[in-house]
Amino acid sequence: MSRGRAVAALLDVPGAAKPQRPPQSRSLDVYEFENLVMKLVGRKNDDARIKALKVVEELGYTEKEELQLSGLFFMLDERQTKSLGVTAIRAIADRLHLEMRPEALWGLLQEFSTDSSAAEVDFAGFLRLFRQLAPHGPGIALRQIFALGD
Repeated sequence: MSRGRAVAALLDVPGAAKPQRPPQSRSLDVYEFENLVMKLVGRKNDDARIKALKVVEELGYTEKEELQLSGLFFMLDERQTKSLGVTAIRAIADRLHLEMRPEALWGLLQEFSTDSSAAEVDFAGFLRLFRQLAPHGPGIALRQIFALGD
C-alpha cells in the first residue's frame, strides 16, 4: 500500500483501502484462567450436590441421616477425591458385620458407580449403595459403624 493510500485510509477517505492489522490473539491471563477453572469446579460441585439431594429425597433419608452419611463418606474419602473405592466400601461392610465376597463388592460398585471404570462411587452413588447395605434404614447401621469397642 502506498503512503498516500495509507494516509487516506487513516483519515477514512471513502474508497480508500484500509491498512491491514495483524490478527490480535486473545490470550488468557493467569487470573482469568483461575477464575474460569473455579467457575467450572463450582458448577461441577453444584451438579453433584443437586444430584445427591435428589437421591436423599428419593430414598427418604432424613436431614440428620444425610448429615451422618455425609460425615461418614467424607471421613472415608482420605484422598479427598469426592469418591469412595472398594477399600472404603469393604470397611463399611466389615463394620456392619456383612460377609461379602469380592465379586459381590465389585458388583455393588459397578451398580452404583457413575464413572466408566466402575471402581468408585460418588456421594449420590454412596447413598444408594448404603441403602443396599442397610435396607432397614441407616440409623442402626450408623450406630453400628461408629460403635466403640467392636
